[in-house]
Amino acid sequence: MSFAALALFAALAHYDVKARLDTARSTVRVDASIRIPNPDPHIEFVLGSTYAIDELRASDGSVKVTPGDVQTIVIDGARAGRPLTLHIKHHGSLAPSGTPPLNAIGADRVELNLDSSWLPLRAGFTTKFTADVSLSGLPAHEVVVAPGVVSRTKIERRTPDIDVAFVAIPGLQRSALPGVELYAIDLQSPAARVYAKHASSAMAFEERWFGQPAAKGPVRVVVVRRERRSGYARPGYIVVTEQADVVEVRAAKFIAHELAHSWWAPADPTTEHRWLPESIAEYVALRYVESAFGVAARDEMLQAKRTTAATATPLLGLGARTDAELYAKAPLLLFDVESQIGRKKLDRVLADLGRNPPSVTSQFLERLRAVAGEDAAEAFEKRLRE
Repeated sequence: MSFAALALFAALAHYDVKARLDTARSTVRVDASIRIPNPDPHIEFVLGSTYAIDELRASDGSVKVTPGDVQTIVIDGARAGRPLTLHIKHHGSLAPSGTPPLNAIGADRVELNLDSSWLPLRAGFTTKFTADVSLSGLPAHEVVVAPGVVSRTKIERRTPDIDVAFVAIPGLQRSALPGVELYAIDLQSPAARVYAKHASSAMAFEERWFGQPAAKGPVRVVVVRRERRSGYARPGYIVVTEQADVVEVRAAKFIAHELAHSWWAPADPTTEHRWLPESIAEYVALRYVESAFGVAARDEMLQAKRTTAATATPLLGLGARTDAELYAKAPLLLFDVESQIGRKKLDRVLADLGRNPPSVTSQFLERLRAVAGEDAAEAFEKRLRE
C-alpha cells in the first residue's frame, strides 16, 4: 500500500461489528464500535426505530438519542484532532425497507444494507468507512456474499464504503468469470445465464474505457430470489433479482449501469450533483447496449427516455433530482454533447474522470473545458440549468 493510500486509510472511520442473526425470529443483535479519527464537533448517526439500544457511549463529548421515524444519535463536543469512538449495542427486528421488503433475516435469505438502518450510519449516508464484521447465528449451509474478504463468520472490508451490505443464502453456487464472480441458487436459470453473459462482457467494456476499478479483485454479482424486483451496487458488489421473464437487453443495461458504479460513485446523493454517478452510469450502460445489441436497441431505449425527459426539470439549481432528471434527461444531454463535440472527445473526458471521479459538477465541467473547449463547457452547463 502506498503512503497516500495509508494516509487515506488512517483518516477513514472504521467499524468493528459483532452481529448475531436469529433466522428463526428474524432479529439481529449488534455490538459495534465506530472509530472516527478526526471528528467534527457535532456528529449525527441514524439507526432504525425498530431497534432497542442496550448500551451507548462515546469516548469524548456528550451523546444522546432523539426518537422518530429513525433514531438520531447525536454526539456533541468532540475535540478536533482527538480520535473518537462510539460504542453501541442494540437489538430488534429489521426496520421497514419497502413493500415488499428489500432486507430480510430468515431461513431462506438474509439480506442487509442501509435500507433497514441496521447499523448506525452517518446522517446523509455519504461518509465512507472500512469495517471488520463478525457474523454469528448463520446455519452452516448458508453462503455469505459481500465485498471484501468474506467467510460465513467474517467480512473484512478495506475498500471504503457507505454501509455494510451482504447476503447469506443457503445453497448459493459460484461461477468464476473474467472480472466477475456470479452467485446464484441455480446458475442455469434464465436470469443467472443472462447476468453471467453480460456482467463479464460489460465489465471488460468498462475496464477498457476507465481502467481498473477502485475495488480490488473481481466484482461479486449475486442473484437473489425475492418478491422485490430491485437491485443495487456497492464497490465490488452487485445484487440483482432472479426473474423467470428476464428481458436480456434490459438486464444487460441494468448490470452495465451497476458495474459502472465501480467507478462512478463519489457524489453526494442528497445534492444536485447526484447526476454525476447516476446519469453517467446510465449513459455508459446505454453505450454498452449499443455495443452488445446495436444502435437500434439503444435508440429504442433513448426514445422512451425522451418521453420521460419532456416533463423533467433542470439538473442544477434545485437540489436533489428525481428519476426523470437523473435517468432520462441527463443521459440524453450526454448523448447531445457526444454529437456536438464527437464521441472521441467525450470518451476522453469520461476516461480521465473515471480514474478520479468528480464529486461536484464543476469538476466535470473543468475536464470538459480542457478537452473540448470553453464553448462546449458553457453550453453543457446551460443545458443542465434549463
